[in-house]
Amino acid sequence: FFERALELDPHLARAYSGLSLSHFNDWSCQAWVRWDEKERLAYEFAKRAADLDSGDAMVEIVLGRITLYRRRFDEAAEHVARALVLNPNDADVLAHSSLCRAFLGDGASGVELATRAMRLNPVSGDWYIGAMTLSLFVMGRYEESVGFGARMPHTTVDGPAFLAAALALVGDHDRATTYLRRFLVDFEEKITFSRTPDPGEQLR
Repeated sequence: FFERALELDPHLARAYSGLSLSHFNDWSCQAWVRWDEKERLAYEFAKRAADLDSGDAMVEIVLGRITLYRRRFDEAAEHVARALVLNPNDADVLAHSSLCRAFLGDGASGVELATRAMRLNPVSGDWYIGAMTLSLFVMGRYEESVGFGARMPHTTVDGPAFLAAALALVGDHDRATTYLRRFLVDFEEKITFSRTPDPGEQLR
């Protein structure tokens, strides 16, 4: 659909940011064996979107997420801040910003942004829950993080790993082990495609 939109309007920044986010989600959630290719495409499309329209909050936050994963943390923080100034009432922008702030170590800001996002969009997607789960985890509020994380559908490979870590940190080793096993099975099925992982590969 984004490619079709660009056929109709090759200067539509939102379509480029959508392509970027599509590759980003593929890259960050599951297509780890194609990491370099997906990362490159995500960045190239995000940069193209920003070159066309630097005044669009969604364009800015997508570029922020990409640069964050490129470990350009100061630049990522600037894009997040700019996105929030451009449109502080876009629920999707708030949820993306929540994830970014959590990964940048500011769990409190992440919780605040995720709370606002869910209030503005009460029928939001399950990924909003992920933003809150991660933000609470970063704050060390592990039991609350598990409470939110357990509500997420089993759709991402790394979701059970986060839950295993949180449960281990509150001392619930039986449930932590259950989620860890789920992660290891998913990893071999969806990441290495039945190949036995190398020692430590899942953690890397």
